[in-house]
Amino acid sequence: MQRRGWTVAGAGLLAVSGIVLWTERPHLWGDASADAAKVDQAVPAGQGMRTVVLSDGSEVVLAPGSRLRSRGAFGADSRELELTGEALFTVAAADAPGTAPFIVHGNGVDVEDLGTAFVLRTVAGRLLVSVTQGMVQVSRARTVLHEGEAQLVDSTGQVERLSVTDARGSLAWTSGALLFHEEPLTAVVERLERWTGRTIVVDADLATRRLTAAFESGTPDEIVDQLAAMTGARVEFRDGRWFVSRALMR
Repeated sequence: MQRRGWTVAGAGLLAVSGIVLWTERPHLWGDASADAAKVDQAVPAGQGMRTVVLSDGSEVVLAPGSRLRSRGAFGADSRELELTGEALFTVAAADAPGTAPFIVHGNGVDVEDLGTAFVLRTVAGRLLVSVTQGMVQVSRARTVLHEGEAQLVDSTGQVERLSVTDARGSLAWTSGALLFHEEPLTAVVERLERWTGRTIVVDADLATRRLTAAFESGTPDEIVDQLAAMTGARVEFRDGRWFVSRALMR
């Protein structure tokens, strides 16, 4: 385990200051060979990342607080997975003709691999899809994304295309950094809860505020104080949770 200080870059609607966040280093929590008949791998919130090697040779890096499960048996006849959280997929080429397509489901959105590597993240009822190599097909949006492209999609097919900067930043977590660009505080907190293992409750009047920041390693509890500093609020710990509230402002 290694601790480093966070660097935070501030822009957008919230002022951002230095934040510390904990991750386990080295960044791979441990290799795991998934059962050829069934995949069910999870990483606890607040732990390091885990690499899962699937029976077809594909590799998945799971972020903290994430779970990957297969829909039935995983093999040549069916390669369908369900993701909650965040993961980097590097899909192996099919060994034989007729091998089932590689499909990942998340928040009601289906993503089919077309020979590629890609990042997926379930966030606030939507799925972030970012292609790092090759291309994927996004069913609900009825679009094909190529290398360097990213978008947020919901189960109704509503699409928000992301910038090239956001697409590149979506991979930063695999190197120990979390990047946010004009993201609602609710989405930021949802992700930070997975990475820190802490429960953070934000007042409704702060939830839609947007944050631009870069976080790079550290300890978990300091992040709560920093979130309060960003929003001009104070924090209170009770019943095992951190509350960020305007009602507690000085």
